[in-house]
Amino acid sequence: MCNYSTKFNTCENVTVVIGYPRKIIVNARDESGIKMVKLFANDMLIGTAYNEPYEFNFEYRGFYKIKAVAIDNYDNIAFDTMDLFML
Repeated sequence: MCNYSTKFNTCENVTVVIGYPRKIIVNARDESGIKMVKLFANDMLIGTAYNEPYEFNFEYRGFYKIKAVAIDNYDNIAFDTMDLFML
């Protein structure tokens, strides 16, 4: 669900990102449409996007548990998580 500007995988289930700009782009699709996408890092809300592309600036170095939450037009919720290490 998440794409990164520059990334490489170093070990299973962890993505390492190097370089700028540091943006997280969430791909969310639903037949009824997407009302909003929320992005969390270590359970803190980073931002909410209401229109495609669901894009978030993320400039912080360190290790994060990223969670993207998509809410469709009927208020159904889907989410995806990943571990992210920003250099």
